[in-house]
Amino acid sequence: MIIPKEAPYKERLHGYYLKFENLVAAMQEEIGSGCIYCKSRQQAHMIYFNPQELVRCVAEEQGQPPRIYHQLGDVIQAFKQHPFIVSVHYLDNRAIAFWGQLPPHHQIKDLDTKADGVSIDILAARFKADRFSGFLDISFVDGEGGLLFFLKGKMVGGSYSWGQGGLSRREKDYRRLAALFENQQGKHSIGTFISAYR
Repeated sequence: MIIPKEAPYKERLHGYYLKFENLVAAMQEEIGSGCIYCKSRQQAHMIYFNPQELVRCVAEEQGQPPRIYHQLGDVIQAFKQHPFIVSVHYLDNRAIAFWGQLPPHHQIKDLDTKADGVSIDILAARFKADRFSGFLDISFVDGEGGLLFFLKGKMVGGSYSWGQGGLSRREKDYRRLAALFENQQGKHSIGTFISAYR
């Protein structure tokens, strides 16, 4: 599951103490739009919302393809069976429209950012030439990182640990990530969208 890199609005809430439908309503009122990430050992749920409605809910279980649902009943039932840790992430209006429609993806294992001497600019050029649809997920040992999203070879924005809103198109954010990629130790992985955007 793809998680925004920005600092969570709320984090490490224990599902045992939550009435989930109340949490969703409270977050719609407090931050307007965003996503709620629920993680247990057995499964994960991501609930995307805006002020008026649930945009989409995604469930993942180990060894199973992601499942889309549109009511909270699935996650409420899951909360009765498994202990979840919950975080809430703010996504602005433009970002929720993008994140809420992300298709399933296939992600290759982590690679060392310094293993092959490739820069983000070189990877972006390859993605453009290949009309790649997917994302580059980068995490550094100091906790910073970023997600860069590509649709048919075009970079449409990024989610950055120092950012806010979930889908920055600022060159300044991209260049900061590129500099960190060149100078810091970390890991990166590539995810390919496997249904839409191809």
